[in-house]
Amino acid sequence: MAGDIEQFVEQLKQAATENHDLFLGSIRMLAAAIDEKDPYTRGHSGRVAKFAVIVGQQLGLPAPELDKIRISALLHDVGKIGVG
Repeated sequence: MAGDIEQFVEQLKQAATENHDLFLGSIRMLAAAIDEKDPYTRGHSGRVAKFAVIVGQQLGLPAPELDKIRISALLHDVGKIGVG
């Protein structure tokens, strides 16, 4: 029984990792859509995310906080989608 529980926990961890990866992929696609709206800023959200994470690392922030910073930076221009 203990082996079954360990196996189930491992499957849950794997599913959580896959969910997180899919979520980040969706965020990256949304950021790409934002950047495509304006050819002058193509790649901007990715660069902002990269530099924001570097700053967070230099501040010694833990990995979960760096993930939040990365996601926030990728989405910082989301309002541009609705602007003509």
